[in-house]
Amino acid sequence: EPEAIRLAADRVRRYVDKGRFGPSFGPDVTVVPVPGRAPLAPGAVSRTALICEALVRVGVAREVLPLLERLEPVQKSAYAQPGQRPDVEAHYGSMRAGGTLTVPDRLLLVDDVIT
Repeated sequence: EPEAIRLAADRVRRYVDKGRFGPSFGPDVTVVPVPGRAPLAPGAVSRTALICEALVRVGVAREVLPLLERLEPVQKSAYAQPGQRPDVEAHYGSMRAGGTLTVPDRLLLVDDVIT
């Protein structure tokens, strides 16, 4: 999986170079990993945090700020019955936003899948 993340970040870099993402990325962008569907185990690192770190390494973002934390699990969308996927309110109610001492110029939320 680390190699897949590296390859994906390299592809994003190529797309940014070709202007395919418009102004989404850049040297003034702070990437924020979106938490997975369940709280992280102590000492674990989220997949989206690894993706964000790779995006910084390839130069399409300035920094990673882990500002969001999942407090309560939500149902996995892929296994939900039609019409039973967690909605925005369920996700919002299950997370907490943490503070930072700096105010980023621009934020980009990074998730690991589109459902």
